[in-house]
Amino acid sequence: MNAVVNMFYALRASDARPVDASPESAGRESESARRESEPHRGLARCTGAVAIALFLTSLSAADDSNANLTPKPSGAADEVRAASHPNLPASTFPSPDDTEPLAASHRQPSPADSAAAIHLPPGFTASVFAAEPDVQNPIDIAWDHRGRMWIGENYTYAKRGVRFRDDLRDRVVVFTDADCDGTPENRTIFLDTLSRLTSVEVGPGIATMPDTGSSSSEQASSPAQAASPKKIVNGVWLMCPPQLLFVPDADHDMIPDAAPHVVLDGFEIAKQNYHNFANGLRFGPDGWLYGRCGGSCPGRVGVPGTPDKQRVALEGGFWRYHITSQRFEALAHGTTNPWGHDFNEYGEPFFINTVNGHLWHAIHGAHFNRPFTLDPNPMVYATIDQHADHYHFDTGQHWTKSRDGAANDYGGGHAHCGLL
Repeated sequence: MNAVVNMFYALRASDARPVDASPESAGRESESARRESEPHRGLARCTGAVAIALFLTSLSAADDSNANLTPKPSGAADEVRAASHPNLPASTFPSPDDTEPLAASHRQPSPADSAAAIHLPPGFTASVFAAEPDVQNPIDIAWDHRGRMWIGENYTYAKRGVRFRDDLRDRVVVFTDADCDGTPENRTIFLDTLSRLTSVEVGPGIATMPDTGSSSSEQASSPAQAASPKKIVNGVWLMCPPQLLFVPDADHDMIPDAAPHVVLDGFEIAKQNYHNFANGLRFGPDGWLYGRCGGSCPGRVGVPGTPDKQRVALEGGFWRYHITSQRFEALAHGTTNPWGHDFNEYGEPFFINTVNGHLWHAIHGAHFNRPFTLDPNPMVYATIDQHADHYHFDTGQHWTKSRDGAANDYGGGHAHCGLL
């Protein structure tokens, strides 16, 4: 058993209201598509309160009280996959390494005890939603319109010198809390054949509908193949740098309707600071799919096959993609390594960052400070600093001096992930 327990906490404020908005432009083709694309405040819908899911890593081997959820029958699901999608590979998910072997011999707080130890503002409470072994190595979460929690588990990211583990795979698991009591009844594996997974989002996408009246050979050789019927359907978006993938799931049964489709590529991964790679898929209130990328992983983004001179330069910062027009925009440029964003009540995006400031307003067209390199646009007179009025570490010293609790009095240190 991997002894690092990853827990999700539902933080509830009794006087808060759930926030709702709909991606509009992507769903105009049909009312049903619009309804299915609503942003993913699933737990908030259940509780009528603000819900936050946190990844908390705590060494524990003492309490499996919330473990071993009732899984969706894997045999039946595998049979459906095999019958409907014979080209999908069979599930042979490798066992992840135990990264915390000492936890087996050194008693640690249980998931429930860890939740109880969280210091919260008045009016908030925390409870364990899921813990190991039901969830391991979570890197991102999303909610669908039915209140189900979709979790991206990353096992392929590795230490320096290795970078990525080709002998392991990443996966997407789904937790269903049908009665909205804060404890999921079912855990379903949606897809477990991924690599370099950094983000998951549920919402509409374009699926190509094959012409069933022609043979496969005729389709492959026909010039009209590019004009094959396309339809907006529900599905799952996955960021697996250097690619952005879409997996259709039109009937919401948590079984892929087809293999992952590469929508965009060019989200390159640096050889050194590879932890700065693209991440953070979230639909915005305007219907665009938003994401982030660190400054050390510059890319040239476009649909597969786009010539380099026609690709959009991504030099860190904030980006968005329109699923129907297939337009990609580098929304804001700079910063170091953003790993969290959200929108306020006016639809304005804000994001979290690491090393050179923690809170930024993602102004369209802005060029923000970057700590290690010059802005690639020589016409930029001056870059914009963070929008917070303080730092979370002593800027009179190198940012590496903020580790191991040294910056607790300042707000925690140089690294941040998650923003609400």
